[in-house]
Amino acid sequence: HFSGGDLKAVLTWTSTTATSGNAKLKCELTRLGAGVNLDALPAPGGNDVVTVAAPATSGDLVVDLTGPITVSGLTLGETLRVSITRLATDVGDTLVGDVELVSLELREV
Repeated sequence: HFSGGDLKAVLTWTSTTATSGNAKLKCELTRLGAGVNLDALPAPGGNDVVTVAAPATSGDLVVDLTGPITVSGLTLGETLRVSITRLATDVGDTLVGDVELVSLELREV
């Protein structure tokens, strides 16, 4: 049960062809309260950027965690919008090819 703490995203992913380099991934969490217009979403309530290393063999699954993310005002039973974005133009993103997100899990920390 959610008790109002910070959240971490567990990202399971792979690369299409890359076996070296890093990708920068941004995880944004947006609280969707009652009556929110999905055509005009509010700003994300919290986010974290994580640098992930390519698997040694393309297609192998990699599991990475974000740092703690605080979503102000989030309560038990509310809906969250999760956005995972690759920051491919960031100087720290050196992975050539696609990042394939396989699954996402949110954990309270």
